[in-house]
Amino acid sequence: MPDHEYPTPANAFDPAYLDQLAQHDDPVTAGEAVTGGFWRVVPLDDERYGLYRLWESPEDGDEPFGVLTDRDTALLAAAFLPLVDRARNFSVDPEDAGGPVLYRDGRAVGRIRHGNPELMEALNLADGLARSPASIASFLEAAGAAALELAGKILVRRNPHPRPLSQGERGVRGRRGEGELAI
Repeated sequence: MPDHEYPTPANAFDPAYLDQLAQHDDPVTAGEAVTGGFWRVVPLDDERYGLYRLWESPEDGDEPFGVLTDRDTALLAAAFLPLVDRARNFSVDPEDAGGPVLYRDGRAVGRIRHGNPELMEALNLADGLARSPASIASFLEAAGAAALELAGKILVRRNPHPRPLSQGERGVRGRRGEGELAI
């Protein structure tokens, strides 16, 4: 146990150093650094919900990233906020002679009828969601019991006889192999 108690600083970096860094342009990763990570929804005193990073809290005087009037919207924001500034894995080449080619991580994965920018944004957000268990959990919680019950029925019908997992498979599972797509 230390002989003296010292107050916990608000930041491990000296404010003068942070001010000096602020004089330079942020790197391209800065957006994801601000919105990435884990977010949580905290009920506030006035029947609203605050959106906080995992390590932040109103009790410590932290300001919420957002204040929302309903829990479902707060959960959706918590699910998708870490995804909005991520690198985009999907793109489309609308100029291909055979029609627009859809790319994922630089690899051709199919053709689509139109190079719709909204579809690209949706695919990129869905890709980020699929890579983030915390975001999936917030999204599922926001969906509510009725949607989860119906989704559960759909999943069982798509995979009616799932085999039991072996002891080794009960942990984190590896990535499934992907086949090549001839386009």
